[in-house]
Amino acid sequence: MEAAHYKALALKQGISEESLVRRPLTYSEFDAMSEAEKNYHLLQNSQAVDKALAEHEKEAREAVTHAKREVRKIATYDVEDVHALADLMIANGGKFSVMFPQFVASRKNTDRVLKYLRDNELLPEVENFIAAFQALAHAGEISIDPSKTGLTQDSTELTGAALQEHPNLAHLLTRVTPQIFEQRSVMRMNDADFKKWEREKNGPPEVPPIIKRRIDQAFVTLADKHPEFRFNSDTNKERLLAHLNAHATTIDAKNVEMAYQSLKAAGVLDLNPNVVVRGEYGTITDHSQIEPKLRSDKQESLADKIARMNADEFSEFISRPANRRAVDRL
Repeated sequence: MEAAHYKALALKQGISEESLVRRPLTYSEFDAMSEAEKNYHLLQNSQAVDKALAEHEKEAREAVTHAKREVRKIATYDVEDVHALADLMIANGGKFSVMFPQFVASRKNTDRVLKYLRDNELLPEVENFIAAFQALAHAGEISIDPSKTGLTQDSTELTGAALQEHPNLAHLLTRVTPQIFEQRSVMRMNDADFKKWEREKNGPPEVPPIIKRRIDQAFVTLADKHPEFRFNSDTNKERLLAHLNAHATTIDAKNVEMAYQSLKAAGVLDLNPNVVVRGEYGTITDHSQIEPKLRSDKQESLADKIARMNADEFSEFISRPANRRAVDRL
């Protein structure tokens, strides 16, 4: 069931179906996969994944052995240019920390990484920091923060046997980019959190034009009935829409009116003061305080006609193709 879920996600991301089958894998190929494609292969193609990871670890060990044989000049380098070595250590240590944010950069952990480099006669290059980090993690001699990998929200540090025996150790020790962290975090979200994340990332979904016109018409009707309402205030519209989203299933003149009355009673709307003056013999509207609705001369007559319609009249009007084309040009 989980495999089918990850396969569906991978297909949505544009991964070809030919890639989502049991087949041999290389580490570089597996490392470049999206999180959904990786999870599919972990579930359905685990033997090939294990083999690729094992071969990669073997290559890493061979690289360390090669470095130990080839980089014997560290003692000379240390004596001849101490400051250059220190600068290299700081610069490359910083690069390593950015690439592996799960590494807990405590004094204890840092000292163990530097000791590993010295004991194995390795220069402080980025690849050697990585080799030291992974070797010490496999030995359980340093600690990592798993929440920095995006695989979990649990920030309890892992070290010792808990780290060595962790079922997801290979993933915990791989490089984490912001993109990988986000992909992993999104994969763990429930439906509600995913919808919230998608809205924050991509903005609200596009409103169909005809629905947008109905919403605009509802606001025009409200502004005509209540001249004190600041029609051109984005804050007013946002508060009304938020109230409608929470309490109404449709957005029409009736529900907009109810939302307006509710928010007005709560005192959260920005209204024009003293627009309506009630005197002894009647009610007077001070039109000089009412904000105009911006329309071109050509749009004025049709816009005014639409503004006078109620919801039923507008529904009948907009159902005709010629009228829809005329409204589109407003």
